[in-house]
Amino acid sequence: MIPTILGVTLITFLLIKVTPGDPLYNITNPRVSSDTLESIRNSYGFNQFVLIQYKNWLIKALKGDFGISYLSGKPVWNEVSDRLPATLLLMGTSFVISILLSYLTGFARIFSSKHHLNKVFDLLLLILLCIPSFWLGIILMYFFSVHLGILPLNGMNTPGKSGWWDTIRHMLLPMMVLVIQKHVFYHRYIYGVGSEELQKDYIRLAISKGGSRYRKFSRHLFKNVSLPLLTQIGIDFSTLITGAFITETIFSWPGVGQLLINGLKQNDYFVVMAIVTLSCFCVIIGSFVVELLIMKIDPRN
Repeated sequence: MIPTILGVTLITFLLIKVTPGDPLYNITNPRVSSDTLESIRNSYGFNQFVLIQYKNWLIKALKGDFGISYLSGKPVWNEVSDRLPATLLLMGTSFVISILLSYLTGFARIFSSKHHLNKVFDLLLLILLCIPSFWLGIILMYFFSVHLGILPLNGMNTPGKSGWWDTIRHMLLPMMVLVIQKHVFYHRYIYGVGSEELQKDYIRLAISKGGSRYRKFSRHLFKNVSLPLLTQIGIDFSTLITGAFITETIFSWPGVGQLLINGLKQNDYFVVMAIVTLSCFCVIIGSFVVELLIMKIDPRN
């Protein structure tokens, strides 16, 4: 785990340093003298060798100090933690709905006798899979907000209003984008693996013993279908914290993903490093949890 985090943060730090732009131009007066700029650059340590800069950042990060945001002047961890609730609300809800919907539609197709509709359904899934999230978001915004006028266009709350209902109405459009994309991906896993499992001998043996066909399928298929899906869910676990930055940006959702985009555009290095580190840590934790779940539900164990 530690080598992975070190490798990811080092590569990210080096990539940030070679990208064009100077964060000082975003936080200083354009008319400031070159001597003043040089003094500020020295105070931030920008003139040091890049590996020394990384070492200084790493030492502070290990102590829980991810630096100060150049733009807001606030501690980076405070910036991230302030936006975490919005991201957890949007991503967590989308995650749960997409997984449940994927199991529902996946098993419905497996049990269905209308196999002539499979090609039509596969074509629809392929179209949805190929649509970029920003384009899908724009289409939904135009239809539900501009054309029908039944849902808010962006943001998390209407100015002057508060309450859960207003938040839910603002959350519906970005949640629809995330659910559609995750559902398509997870559904293909469930249906693909489930269809293969149906042809295996242990399923035929279970059917030959009689009883409820649906109950036998659910009992024997659920564990085997869930194994490859759990691996992908573990990889996607990081998005629960870091958010879907494209979707959050399109809908102006005040989450961690939008904070990352703003940090990249404004060269706010410490913000970018903190979010990348958090994302890497979540992937590792998610993968570890998934491994434990797989060991628990794998019928071969």
